[in-house]
Amino acid sequence: VLDPILLTGQSVIVDDDLLPKFVEEAQKWFAERKLTAELSMEQEGGFYHVSGSGRDWSTGNYVAMITSMFEKGVTRCLVGTRGLLGEGWDSLTVNTLIDLTTAATEMTVNQLRGRAIRLDPGWPEKTSNIWDVVCMAPEFEKGLSDYVRFSKKHSNYYGICDDGAIEYGLGHIHPALTEAGPEDVALNANIFNAEMLERCHQRMRSR
Repeated sequence: VLDPILLTGQSVIVDDDLLPKFVEEAQKWFAERKLTAELSMEQEGGFYHVSGSGRDWSTGNYVAMITSMFEKGVTRCLVGTRGLLGEGWDSLTVNTLIDLTTAATEMTVNQLRGRAIRLDPGWPEKTSNIWDVVCMAPEFEKGLSDYVRFSKKHSNYYGICDDGAIEYGLGHIHPALTEAGPEDVALNANIFNAEMLERCHQRMRSR
């Protein structure tokens, strides 16, 4: 449904359903800028690995090109590295960020979240969802270390709580996280996950 595109410093992988439109848009993008690039495709399961050659095929150009496709709605999901979609990358229409990095420093966290919370003059009611993916396995010696990182990550990050107050810490994610320890969260992860999935549909309430 989202027609995803994955991009790294060396690779571009495109959903197989999207490939014809991707090629059309890519050729148009390069032609409009009088740039030269040749595309080749190799199928890998339900995706195509897209390679390029020519004078103007470069990481900077294909990131800009694919960002343009995202802005136009050709793809609704970009998967990329923090180096490519972090500081310096800009797309006003992003309204969901799923953070799979291990970043925890205040500066890096704010840079990452800044990708999704930028205002869009063409979409005044835009409201973003930002997801942290946390792995918990309390049966292992370091099975809760990712939760500790997650807690540190939010220790200097402000958000809106359920009661409308603005505060830093895990309480702005879910009120129960203020008091619950990592073991309690791990035991009730299915409940927290279900509530998060329900809350993500309430963008206008959040706004």
